[in-house]
Amino acid sequence: MALLLAGCVTGYGAPGGGYGDYGSQRVLGTVQDIDPRYGRIVLSTNDRYGNRGSRVALRFDRNTRLFYQGRQQAVTGLERGDGISVDAVRSNGELWARQIEVVHNVRDGYGGGNYGGDLRGAVSFVDPRAQIIGITSGGYSGRREQVGYDSRTVVEYRGRRVRPEQLESGDIVSIQARRWGNDWLAERVRVERSVREY
Repeated sequence: MALLLAGCVTGYGAPGGGYGDYGSQRVLGTVQDIDPRYGRIVLSTNDRYGNRGSRVALRFDRNTRLFYQGRQQAVTGLERGDGISVDAVRSNGELWARQIEVVHNVRDGYGGGNYGGDLRGAVSFVDPRAQIIGITSGGYSGRREQVGYDSRTVVEYRGRRVRPEQLESGDIVSIQARRWGNDWLAERVRVERSVREY
């Protein structure tokens, strides 16, 4: 279990005040689930050989700080697949996150740029047989990306759900995706502007 004792601290209290502080722990893992309503993050931890270990639940509140590339961000911006390092304390049987550092953004090398940002660009093609959407990113690079889809992928246009096969070359879309092996799988596609509106 990748919970390493990093020394003792004092003076930290979980929400509600008066909770005992039982020392600081460093937790390294990959985000599996985040529930902003109840302030809960579930991580899968890795052992020193890189094998997937156990699941660890962490609590967070408005005092929890999160940093990505040296800048403070909202904890609720975390996504499934993000790799994080957490400075936590155990209080009343629960681990409370004091500070979180994003060491791997699941969107790095894909949507690019900002933490929590979507892939955005123009549809270049849709291959229904291979279930792949081709995207040409904007900006100076004009980089081409490919993202897969399946029966659970949600495609929205003006508040209505449409089939991925109905996307057309030239549609401007934003895509939320997750890792699927070495590829990317679209979870949600939002059509920002249809080519038919031009």
